[in-house]
Amino acid sequence: MKYFSFFSSLFFSLSISLVDSFKCPNRSDQVPNEDVCMVAVSQAGVYANAAQGCSSFSGMPVKIQNLFENSFIYSYLLPGELNGVAPYIGIQRKNKIEWVYADGSTLIYQNWAPNEPNNESNTSACAIMDSQTAKWISTDCTSARPFVCSIDENS
Repeated sequence: MKYFSFFSSLFFSLSISLVDSFKCPNRSDQVPNEDVCMVAVSQAGVYANAAQGCSSFSGMPVKIQNLFENSFIYSYLLPGELNGVAPYIGIQRKNKIEWVYADGSTLIYQNWAPNEPNNESNTSACAIMDSQTAKWISTDCTSARPFVCSIDENS
């Protein structure tokens, strides 16, 4: 019985330490109750630079999967951390009608502004988050903008 108690305690302790082992890299913030970190990068660049910049954090352009994450990112815009400029988010147009995350996976959450996304435009292939409403707007990928990256526990 002593051995069972000892191993049960050991297993419980290891389980707790594994659960708490996820740590965000410097300059990033953990999304509460999720094993995801986000970092806002105020240095403006085209979308391709955003993807490259995120990879330097072992991340990708932010993958917004729910309203909570959308609001968390919007909180970066409120204090003016990104100078009031709408940042690129990790959503891009795959074809004339389908939008996907930067990793190519299907969107599981959407927060498009009215009349968005603009699938008629040949240049609107990336998405930004409006700094006033937190809604998503389709735009070209060649304007210099700040961006937000996400880093998950598997990165």
